[in-house]
Amino acid sequence: MSFKNSKILFYNAIKNCTLKYYSFNGRATRSEYWIWIIFTIVVGTLLGGVDITIGTYIEKESGDVIGLLSTLFHIIVFLPSFTVGIRRLHDVNKSGWWGRAVQKKVK
Repeated sequence: MSFKNSKILFYNAIKNCTLKYYSFNGRATRSEYWIWIIFTIVVGTLLGGVDITIGTYIEKESGDVIGLLSTLFHIIVFLPSFTVGIRRLHDVNKSGWWGRAVQKKVK
């Protein structure tokens, strides 16, 4: 795979996840799912660094830091992340309710 094709793959995966944020139907490929997950981790981390650099964060008594930009980003990508996870479950022939079962088990 050439570098140009990998850029197109990355762009298409982000575009699909963003545009299908409301769609629980269909399937998400393994690459689409993992590109989205890596994208949200990298951008969230970078925005956390920007929060610390420009001072748009709150430091709690426990030592935790909550950044304004990174928190807004994670609120925005919550629904697309949830739906791409459900569509990924469909791709491996599991019901979307498996996501809920795993969520209950983690708590």
